[in-house]
Amino acid sequence: MFSVSLTILLYSWPAEVLSGANAGVADAAYNSLWYVSDLKSRRLILLIITRSVYPVYLKGFSFFNITLETYIKLITTAYSYVSVLSQAKN
Repeated sequence: MFSVSLTILLYSWPAEVLSGANAGVADAAYNSLWYVSDLKSRRLILLIITRSVYPVYLKGFSFFNITLETYIKLITTAYSYVSVLSQAKN
């Protein structure tokens, strides 16, 4: 059980880091010296800002986001199922 939860954590942690890193992309692009660059660079920075407005998540089986919150819910649900099954066995 521990190795399975560790494996799931090894997928969830980098996904959470990726989501957190995406949060600062728009601010970093806006705080760059975009106003002194040429028109092509300004358009590219505008594209970066508009695309980074939406959060980035890794998807699990195309229908749930992989985050630490999902990991915690999964572990608590699995623990609840194991405790119910162990009580039913006794």
